[in-house]
Amino acid sequence: MHGTIDGNVQKLTLTNAAALQSRDQEIQALKAQLKKKDDDLLASEKRNREVVNAQISLRKECDKLRLCFGLAIQRAKPLAFGPESWEMYIGVVDPAEPLPDSICDTLEANDPWDTAKKVKETHLLFWRPMKINGQPITLQSIETAFKSPKGGGRPHSGYNKTVYLPDDNRQRFINLLNSTWDQVHASPAWVLLRKEAIPESTNKDYSSQSQILGRKKGYGVPSIIEIVFGIFIEHMRGNPAPYASIATRCAPTGLTTSPEVPASEWLVYGNHPLDCFKAPPSHSFINTESIGMGAVIRF
Repeated sequence: MHGTIDGNVQKLTLTNAAALQSRDQEIQALKAQLKKKDDDLLASEKRNREVVNAQISLRKECDKLRLCFGLAIQRAKPLAFGPESWEMYIGVVDPAEPLPDSICDTLEANDPWDTAKKVKETHLLFWRPMKINGQPITLQSIETAFKSPKGGGRPHSGYNKTVYLPDDNRQRFINLLNSTWDQVHASPAWVLLRKEAIPESTNKDYSSQSQILGRKKGYGVPSIIEIVFGIFIEHMRGNPAPYASIATRCAPTGLTTSPEVPASEWLVYGNHPLDCFKAPPSHSFINTESIGMGAVIRF
């Protein structure tokens, strides 16, 4: 009898021990699961903190960039003759597109033809409008507007340029004076105009000069209207006129209201704002040391 009881007790003890061991294993497994979840949660929180910190750092960097870019644009503005300047001195013009983000780097870069100077020293940055006070621009209207600038700008007096032209070019010049420039430029634009002719571009024909210009990426031949704007703007602000010592050839006009003159015959002079441009009297005057090639970038 006692043996049977002892056997049953032993079996019950073993059964309970197995159950306790199984329960302990379950508890350990549950603890392991909870620990894994805790570790995952901690890792997730750490990642979230890293993401948040990264976002905060990124926002700070963006704020710095915005500030730096804003300051850079502010530094560039005094160098630019934009719509505000046009309105201050001449009249209301077409609204301007924002200056490109790279404009400050462009202005601070070395001049492509004179690496001892910065672009901001050798170039003029201005907004080239299509209308002033709602009226299409002509060379005649530009000259009239700059005769009596507002805001303390330096005025100039005009004269009849046509009397200095040979008969065969006089009518072409008169037509050019009164032509609108929407046939040449489809829209207004920012213009970065080099204020002097390209070095080593004199004593060469138009084709050779164009090849020299083409070696510098982004540059093109300036139009008559762009050179005239540059001359009058600088004169009005009391600065030396562009192309004062060496005249520049200009791009063909393409104007349908004026018989086309070969590109090599349209020249712009800056030694006096009144004598801003005229066709040369003879072909013997074309390829000399006093005639070079200008350069312009449009944005």
